[in-house]
Amino acid sequence: MLLAIDKMSKEILDNLELSGSETKDAALAIWKWTAENVQEGPDLNEEIKNAYAGLKDLNGGTAVKNAVFAALVENFGIEHMTVSSEDPQYNHTWNLCCIDGMWYHFDYFTPKYGNYVCFMQTDEQVNTMTISLYKYYFYYKLPEGLPERAEDPVYNGYMEEWFGEIKDLLSEKEILEKLEILKSQYPTDKYWNHGGVTDIPCDHRVSQRTCNHYNSVVDRVYVHGNVSDQCRGFSNLLSDSIFGKDAKVRTFANYDDLKVGDIFRIMFIPGTMRQNCHSAMVIEKYDDHVVVAEVNYDYQTCKIRWGGIYTRDRLEDCHTWYISRY
Repeated sequence: MLLAIDKMSKEILDNLELSGSETKDAALAIWKWTAENVQEGPDLNEEIKNAYAGLKDLNGGTAVKNAVFAALVENFGIEHMTVSSEDPQYNHTWNLCCIDGMWYHFDYFTPKYGNYVCFMQTDEQVNTMTISLYKYYFYYKLPEGLPERAEDPVYNGYMEEWFGEIKDLLSEKEILEKLEILKSQYPTDKYWNHGGVTDIPCDHRVSQRTCNHYNSVVDRVYVHGNVSDQCRGFSNLLSDSIFGKDAKVRTFANYDDLKVGDIFRIMFIPGTMRQNCHSAMVIEKYDDHVVVAEVNYDYQTCKIRWGGIYTRDRLEDCHTWYISRY
């Protein structure tokens, strides 16, 4: 069976024409081939059987796809190992591969949930994903004795199709540079209304017809996923301008996971259950507070402000949740 697996793997690699490819490029090509060609089906109870069945029949579930990927990267010459979760409740295995001297997680389980793709992911990324998408964490409970894994992310784990293009993460420096441009386009003390940026305040006591509206994929994570205006629309506009309109969206609830470029959504007045929603983009993040870019912080005029400060205590008291494009 092993000889048959090697033979089929080498035929596939020959067709992919990966000779001379960089390790990362080869891993991505193998990942895409497996995702596109191994159709959904049953898993078997041994890795070697899963690899054989997947390569021969092009059919199988998560375990089969992981085994096929492992067989292909091994035959290409990428160092890898199969890892099993330490959680006794779950019998889940996935791959660790060494890319350019650093070890990363690879797993076909996650594409069934949300838009996350576990290709070349760090420990922090897979743990954040399990919490944000599943509200609990189990199958990446790592055993001891594994090689040291990479800490710096390479790919963000989100894509339009789970075997489609994987986009490089923006660095914090690139995000800050984009924020500086946006700050000049939407200056503090101007107003985001009347179809642009003006010197004329809205008066929401009279009417909200002068407020700007903005349509974004970010709207889908809200209960009322229609076109946004005021603070929500402005935050979405900034987010799309930085990460791109097609960048995937996820939500989370832990302040510690907050990064520059994320959006917060305040839900209630502190200490009460009285709804008083507000959105803003984080432009600086500290242990005890954030600095933000926002519109309509006074709930009346659609005034733009760069530099508003919100303490961690205030955000947590207001049942705040967060939106990320990372």
